[in-house]
Amino acid sequence: MMLLPSYDQHTPPEHPYLRASSAYSALVQLYARSDQLDTTYTRFRRFGNVSPMCVSGRDALETVHHVFVSCPVYHTFRQHATQSLIMETSRILDSAEVPLLVCRSFLQVIQRLFEDGPSWPQS
Repeated sequence: MMLLPSYDQHTPPEHPYLRASSAYSALVQLYARSDQLDTTYTRFRRFGNVSPMCVSGRDALETVHHVFVSCPVYHTFRQHATQSLIMETSRILDSAEVPLLVCRSFLQVIQRLFEDGPSWPQS
C-alpha cells in the first residue's frame, strides 16, 4: 500500500479575491479594527522610535481616527471616497432592484463613513 503525503503538493489556485479592489479595503479594515494599522501613533506605542504626531504637521496624534475622520490633509480624499461609494452602491442597488427604503438606509450609512460619532468606525 502506497502512503500519500499528508499535504497537497499542488500549488494553490489564484483566487480572485486576492486581486480584487475590495481585498485591500478588507485588509485596511482588519488592521484598523485590530489597532495594527501603521500610523505613527501605533509605531510609537510598539517601538518608541518615531514621534506619534501626525506626519502632515498637524498638532494631533496620528491615530486611525485622526487619519480617517479629522485630518484636514485627507478631507478631499474622504469627500471623493464618499461620493464614489455612493455612486457605485447606488448603481449596484438599482440594478438589483432593491426597495427604495433599503437603498436610503445603505446610502445614509455610506454618508457617515468618514464622520465622527459614537459608533465610529462601525457606523
